[in-house]
Amino acid sequence: MLVTLQRRQGALQRMLGSLQRKLGALQRWLGALQRRQVALQRMLGSLQRMLRALQRLLGALQRRQVALQRRQGASQRWLGVLQRWLGALQRRQVALQRWLRAVQRMLGALQRWLGALQRWLEALQRRQGALQRRQGALQRWPVTLQRKQVDLQRMLGSLQRKLGALQRWLGALQRMLSALQRWLVTLQRRQGALERMLVT
Repeated sequence: MLVTLQRRQGALQRMLGSLQRKLGALQRWLGALQRRQVALQRMLGSLQRMLRALQRLLGALQRRQVALQRRQGASQRWLGVLQRWLGALQRRQVALQRWLRAVQRMLGALQRWLGALQRWLEALQRRQGALQRRQGALQRWPVTLQRKQVDLQRMLGSLQRKLGALQRWLGALQRMLSALQRWLVTLQRRQGALERMLVT
């Protein structure tokens, strides 16, 4: 019976040693698991910080996209305004060119009429000279000739005044035509600049 007890005690001691070894292995596995849990928690914290940074970056990108869309809308509206203004400038330029051609035709007609008036005035002066020569020969009608001479002199003075007024008006018209041509050149330059800006 003592031998049996000793055997049982040996078996129990071996079982106790095996259990102690298993308990040590479990404790080591539990320590490794705890260390892995700490590492995973650190990784989780790093991932959470990265996620918050990505969310902030996404918010900034969304705000920038909204700002770019607004700026693009404003640029498109401004481009439409520029295109309408350029169209209006082109229509005004065409109208000014037509008006300039009409003024040039009127100026040519006035110059021709002024030449005809000058020729008629020269003919009238020659006629006055002829009448003055005839007056020397026809002293029998001095009163009539004097009246005709006075009338002719009045007519000649009136025509000379009209001729002076026409010449002044023609000079003013030429100056206005020169100013219009300079303004048209400036308008063409601005139109070219606007077209280059629209192209770029």
